[in-house]
Amino acid sequence: MASCEESEDLESEMWDYYHEIFFKSYKDALQEYYRLVNLFKDVAWYNFETKARHWEPPWPPTLQQSFVKLEGACFKRYSTRRGVREAASFPVYYQGAVEFAPELPPEIVLSELKAAYEYCEQCEKQCSAPYEWAPGGNEYNLMLRTSPGVAAFSQNLINNT
Repeated sequence: MASCEESEDLESEMWDYYHEIFFKSYKDALQEYYRLVNLFKDVAWYNFETKARHWEPPWPPTLQQSFVKLEGACFKRYSTRRGVREAASFPVYYQGAVEFAPELPPEIVLSELKAAYEYCEQCEKQCSAPYEWAPGGNEYNLMLRTSPGVAAFSQNLINNT
């Protein structure tokens, strides 16, 4: 039979194990967020160039033959015997004269950027979940004090005694 110390050590190891899983997800989410930040900067500049070609005086329009290029960024992961590898490719969205450049509203990438940021926040919160939601953790104790289900169960116990 396991002693209390061995049981506590096992629990602690499990909390750390799940923390590492969640932390890896958080790092991956953060990496994707920063990639989208960089892509958004490129898209915002590209959008500026396509909008500036229609400016009226007193603002000078972009020279119609100015060269503009926008690349995407695709990252794929694959497993190898040594672990997980990542391959990147940068497909060209448009390359050529600004005069013929198709418009690309930055709101498209901005919505992805916002979703990635929210996911990062969720992943970051999950990192502490093994400790916070385990019996004795802050979130666990808060749930015991505020949960309607726990209150109803406790009230039922009091009424039956």
